[in-house]
Amino acid sequence: FMLNGNAEAVAGTMNDKLSVGLSLMIGRINDPYKSSSLPENKWEFYVFGHSFVSAVGYDATLQGGMFNKKSPYTLSASEISGFTLQNQVGLMIQHKNIFIELSESFLSKEFKTGRSHIWGGLGIGIDLE
Repeated sequence: FMLNGNAEAVAGTMNDKLSVGLSLMIGRINDPYKSSSLPENKWEFYVFGHSFVSAVGYDATLQGGMFNKKSPYTLSASEISGFTLQNQVGLMIQHKNIFIELSESFLSKEFKTGRSHIWGGLGIGIDLE
């Protein structure tokens, strides 16, 4: 298994936020610190989960940006959720350099009258390394 902690600080004209989170992977995982051209196993598969909590100070996509404060399509700072939660769970299967990933994501509401969101994903790809 693999457990990682994550932290991020963003400050700019688009948004200001602090985020912390954890990532967990359980399964048959090749060593990420070795070259992928010499994998330990031809087959790699694991389930994963990522969880992040963000403290939001400013979000221009909801608040209109620096120069668009009076639009009827923007929200005031008091209407923005101060904290958001984002989770993702999924399954990854890789054989040599071809992989497929299935996942489901959740995002808590970003403003007080908004809704939480859930969506799924399918990724298919080739590792070019």
